[in-house]
Amino acid sequence: MALVHGVERLASFPAAFGRISIAAGSVVNFKGSAIVNAANEIGVTGGGVDGAINQRGGTALLEARRALPIIKGSDTRILTGGAATTIAGDLEVTWVIHAVGPNYNILEHEEVGDELLFRAYRSAMQQARAKSAATVGFSLLSAGIFRGMRTLTEVLKIGLLAVEANAYPGLEEVFLVGFTEREKNTLLELSEALFDPTDGELARQEALEDECEAVRTLYQRSLSERAQLEEQREVPREETAGADDSK
Repeated sequence: MALVHGVERLASFPAAFGRISIAAGSVVNFKGSAIVNAANEIGVTGGGVDGAINQRGGTALLEARRALPIIKGSDTRILTGGAATTIAGDLEVTWVIHAVGPNYNILEHEEVGDELLFRAYRSAMQQARAKSAATVGFSLLSAGIFRGMRTLTEVLKIGLLAVEANAYPGLEEVFLVGFTEREKNTLLELSEALFDPTDGELARQEALEDECEAVRTLYQRSLSERAQLEEQREVPREETAGADDSK
């Protein structure tokens, strides 16, 4: 199958703005506006995809990450649940968005991790919107050893819900990129239910019933903000129509 933006598109679904696509491959090879890196709080380097992104991005990316502001009294550049953006160095994108998902292994309550995970995806989408990113490739946050006792289905469901709820004007396509067969298959199974043209909205509401109150609240807040963006997009059309009528 031919590559799209450097990854293999497996499925694609319409969103409030643009499309949400499931892809196979590595975000290291993604070509577009931005990629989302699965970073840690120090924000400079790490293992797995984080290390691979640094290696491909080269010295310019590493220096940009080191230049991110450090929170006073710590070595933290990005809080868990947050995200920060740098240039991409030698990667074939303009921006790298470094998002920090939770490490469920060190949390007493998994619900806290669920909220932080939703926040991390939401923060990444907000960073992408701030940079007017048209095409975005996501690493899967907290989907490896950091998910602790949470299932892959549970953490990816939160990610899909967060990305869908935080779509924005100017977004053309956002890719969630699975690397392993299990990741790809789980993403496909979830997305086909959550984004079904006929029953997707009901499926999303049913999925939210299984989430903690904090995640449900964040989801509704995201939808409200998205609705405001939709209204703002409609205003110029109405004003233009009014101006035409007055001629």
